[in-house]
Amino acid sequence: MLQVSTRPLAALFGMRCEELPRPRLHKLSMIIPIPRAHDPAQLTLDLWRKPQAPPPDPRREMVWRLFVVALEVLGGHRPLWQLRPLVSRRVFESFLARRPGGPVSYRLRTVHVHSPVWRVIEANGTATRAGRVRAIAGRLECRDEEWVATALALL
Repeated sequence: MLQVSTRPLAALFGMRCEELPRPRLHKLSMIIPIPRAHDPAQLTLDLWRKPQAPPPDPRREMVWRLFVVALEVLGGHRPLWQLRPLVSRRVFESFLARRPGGPVSYRLRTVHVHSPVWRVIEANGTATRAGRVRAIAGRLECRDEEWVATALALL
């Protein structure tokens, strides 16, 4: 049978109450600042306000639309000619060489954009089909004031 001791914990470990370390008490003024009168020359910070989401990136939205169109063409849900104004000749010919098997549905999950140099966007993302995740990558260049995909691949 288990015996329960009624002695204090300090006595169980061989210490007296006087030897136990005392908890450190902080002054509330050190933890919570005391509100002070507003000084117009001083910048006020609202630390309790939730940060706002950054404005949407137009480059990301453009790449998202391009990737969706490309995935719909590859899946057989959209005709190939709708991709032609968005891509270069070399990319279009690579899409022509692909033979669509049957209609499959890709779902675009993420898109990340980066501009290594001026008037160039490199992007990558992930797409899923039947639980399998695949990568999609592309490069867009600004030619004659229009964005054209010069590389596009579903990996």
